[in-house]
This record gives sequence, C-alpha cells and structure tokens, in this order.
Amino acid sequence: MEELLTKNMEDFYLDPFVRDELVVLLKEEKEVNNFEVVILGKEGERHYLWLHAKIEEQDGQQKIISVGRDVAN
Repeated sequence: MEELLTKNMEDFYLDPFVRDELVVLLKEEKEVNNFEVVILGKEGERHYLWLHAKIEEQDGQQKIISVGRDVAN
C-alpha cells in the first residue's frame, strides 16, 4: 500500500483521455460525482470505479482529492 503514495494517479488510468476529461470537469464544476473510470491494478488487472472527486487547495497548490467505489460486481 505504501508504494501507492509514490505513484502519480495518471499512471493508473487505462485511458489517459478519461483523466483529461475528469480534470476539465473539475475545473468547471470543482466537484464531480459518479465519474466512471477504469484503473489498472498492480498486475495490470482492470478495476471499474465510480469516482467522487474535488479540487482542494493544499500547501498553496491545487490538488485533486478522490474516492473510488468498485462497481464491477
């Protein structure tokens, strides 16, 4: 789990254009609910998630804070 702290979330998206779409929506709305993404796991397996994400200011920088819910089942 600790190794995730050193990774950039961009590396986990199956389709990088989906992340770009999320960033555009967040810039417009500041918060997004039930945004569907496919994330790649450690062994390359796919995880289908709904994200709740928002932009927050931390240490003078804007950061995306998100929580994902697995919707595969």
